[in-house]
Order: sequence, then C-alpha cells, then structure tokens
Amino acid sequence: MKPVYKLLLFLALPLLSMIAFLLRRYAMVENVLPILSVITAIYSAIVITYFVVINRGRWEEWDRMKGRLKLLELSARQSAQQQLELQTKVDFLSAEREIALVLNENVAFRTILEKVLEITADLFGGKGREEIAIYFRDSEHGNGAPKHLVPRAIRKNGKTFFDSEAETILAQDPLVYAVLEHARSIYTADEDRLNIIVPLAADRELLGVLKIALSLDGDREERTDRMNRLTPHIEEFAKFIALAVKTPDLYTRAVEDGLTKLATKRHFLTQLTTYFDSAKRYSEPLSLIMLDIDHFKKINDTYGHLAGDAVLKTVADVIRKNIRHTGDTAYSGYRYGGEELTVILPKAPLAKAMDVAERLRRAVEEKKITTLDGDHIKVTISLGIAEMNGDIHGPQQLIARADEALYKAKESGRNKVCTVN
Repeated sequence: MKPVYKLLLFLALPLLSMIAFLLRRYAMVENVLPILSVITAIYSAIVITYFVVINRGRWEEWDRMKGRLKLLELSARQSAQQQLELQTKVDFLSAEREIALVLNENVAFRTILEKVLEITADLFGGKGREEIAIYFRDSEHGNGAPKHLVPRAIRKNGKTFFDSEAETILAQDPLVYAVLEHARSIYTADEDRLNIIVPLAADRELLGVLKIALSLDGDREERTDRMNRLTPHIEEFAKFIALAVKTPDLYTRAVEDGLTKLATKRHFLTQLTTYFDSAKRYSEPLSLIMLDIDHFKKINDTYGHLAGDAVLKTVADVIRKNIRHTGDTAYSGYRYGGEELTVILPKAPLAKAMDVAERLRRAVEEKKITTLDGDHIKVTISLGIAEMNGDIHGPQQLIARADEALYKAKESGRNKVCTVN
C-alpha cells in the first residue's frame, strides 16, 4: 500500500471525529453518539481490511514456508534412511570380504567356522548378546535319515563352541528343521529379540541352516526399522557363508580320514615335509609322536570290528581334545595306517613332546569303552617320540626314528612313552 493511503488511513478517525463535531455545532445535531458509533464501525472495518490486505502476502508466505519445512523434514528423513541402508550394505560387503580373506589364509575347517561366526557376530552388533549357530546336514546320521541336522558350531557370550559342546548348548528347535524342509527363511520376533533362520545353500546343494538370535534395543518402531534394514541382506549373506563353509568342507573331505576324522597319511606326509623344511630354515625344534593301540588285533577278534572302530574313534577323539589347535605352534593328529596314529608338534622340543605324549597316554588309559553288547574294553596305547636334530636330514628319517621309539615302547611292556638316542 502506498504511503499516502497509509496516511489517509491513520487520519481517517480524526477527520471523521471532526466531521461529527462540526455537525453538532453547525448543523444543530444534538445527539452525535450514533454518528460516532457509525464512524467507529466504519473506521474499524477500514483498519481490519487494511491489516488483512497488508498481511495476506505474509500469511501466504508463511504457509509456503511451512510446506517447505515439511518437505525438508521428509527429505532429511529419507536421506537418513538411505544413509542407514547404504551403511548396512557396506557392513555386509565388508563382512563378506573378511570371510574371503580368512578363506585365503586358512583351510582348517574349525578355524574358518570360528572366524565366520565371529565376523557374523560383529556384523550384527558384536556385544556378546547375539547367538549364532551353524547346523549341517548329516545324511549318515539317524538311520540314514536325509534330513537330519547336526549342530557344528555356536557363538554365545563371545565364545565359540563346536560339535558335542554346541549340541549340548543348543535346544531342539522345530523351526530349524522347517527351514531345512522347505528351504525358506523364517523370521520371528518378540519384545526384545529377533530370530533369523535361513538355509545355507551353495551350488544348488542344501548344506544346512544358519540361525541368528539378536537382542533388539529401542522402541517398537526402531526395532522394526532395524529388522527391515537387515532382512534384505541376510539371505545373500547366508549364500556367501554357505560357499565359505563348503570350500573348507571339500578340502576336509579330501584330507580327512572318514572313521577317525583325523587327517590322512597322504596329508601327514605333505605336512611333515612342510614343517620339516620350516624348522630347518629357521633353526626351530620339531617333534613327532607315533602311537599304536595296544593289542588292537585281539580287540577286533574278541569284540568284532565295530568295537575296533569304536576304539579307534575314541583314541582319535582323545588326541583332538588334548593337543593345541590354534596359533603358529598348533599340533595336528593323523591316521598313519591301521591302528597307528601320529601327531606333529611344530616348535616343540623333546621335553614338550614327552609331556604331550604322557598326557595322551593317561587320557586313553582312563577311558572306558562300552561295546554294543555291553562289554567294557580297557584300552592302552604305546607312544614313540622323535625330535629333529643334526642326525636327521629328512622327514622319512624323523618317521623312522619315531617308529623305532614306538617299537621300543611296545617291546618294553606297552602303555609307555619312549624315545631313542
């Protein structure tokens, strides 16, 4: 509005009042109150009209600003959601990369399982409250039932447990079998926990099931939002895990003895050569234990070959549970042939090897094996030890020296640990 109009607006009331005064004085109008009322009403209408007109543009601008603010708020929310989704995708890709690096560095099945569970736990929070379990199909278990599942590993409270320990920790869950049966994922949630059960399949082969139990923080909306962010990526991640566990599984099948689950003689010879060359290059100790089950032929003849197999499995299990499995000084057990087993001890001098051998001997001696007919078999082993030294120039000589010590243990009464000079 132009300044002149604003001036007229503010002068309107005095002018109208003066008109009322003049009317009373010169026109002899006695009662000017009605006139003043009309004047006041006219003036009020003018003022209101003025403010409506003058502020109409401002109100329209304010409405436009509120609309823009809502759009900015919506855009900010969408941007934050996209950032979270992008970060989630990056986290899954990083986890897959870490698993790939583990595969390149190690082919030990347990080591890879442990790392896969550890990486998965970190991906889903890494606070120690998550439980992550891997089940594998076992077609040879349960009278040949093709759908049987065996718990192979579980990560709980920041620790990883394998095989029998994992089976003890894990309760029977019908949903796990439902996922295996239908090869489809199942997601369940309660107030503070999300359960994710997905099939592990690689190259069109259903290997097993991955189960993830997560603690959910925040309110219902936040928990739902997190679940919606995770679920699109989990099944793809499960396929990657399936490939990861299948790779060492194929390797394990190639180097693992089917009965004892120890490594084969061929793998033993390859590994011993590697360890021997390394010990020679870096001037480090290397020891070898060879052991034999005492009176094994008599056990087979008396109780049958199934009992003999049970004895072999038991002794092999004792070896696995009583030797170090991690680090650059990990010890490894092998089935050399028949009832003869071996243990390679990198970086272990003779005294250390003697301690390990004696621990194995006592552990087997304390075992009680019961046959299917209810017979109890007492089992002992004889052990021979050889240490790499200046007189031994190759792996075969180390084997021969350990075998000579084993023969000495058996000839001197069995159930003993012996060495030769």
